[in-house]
Amino acid sequence: MRTYLPTATNFTDMAVRQPPTGYPCKADEAVLCPLCKGYGGWVLTVNAYPLPQGMEDTAENRAKYCHFRAHCRQCAGWGWVKRNGEDAECVHEYRELSVEECRTKRIKHWGMCWHVHECLKCQRTMSTDSSD
Repeated sequence: MRTYLPTATNFTDMAVRQPPTGYPCKADEAVLCPLCKGYGGWVLTVNAYPLPQGMEDTAENRAKYCHFRAHCRQCAGWGWVKRNGEDAECVHEYRELSVEECRTKRIKHWGMCWHVHECLKCQRTMSTDSSD
């Protein structure tokens, strides 16, 4: 069984991403993501895979091909969040709400494939459809 590094602690061979040009926000409205520090993700296992044959051993190639990585849930891999948005002020910790909890909170719940999550810290809610 593979052991992974702790979340958002290892950025081996990664570079901080450039400020956004329009999405998720304009550069003058953006700040580095508080979770991934602008990297857009992190390394879960260093050198988990070999470099493709004949490829030069550089930090960029190791980052793309060797390390097992995860994208950042806070910024969706962009490395930046909106300066005055909820994502800049709270590193979210979500839990899924049941249908009953949604009813109590007057949040629409559309059925079995509909998932509603609430941040334990700031109470932000978001919904996703997993039927696709």
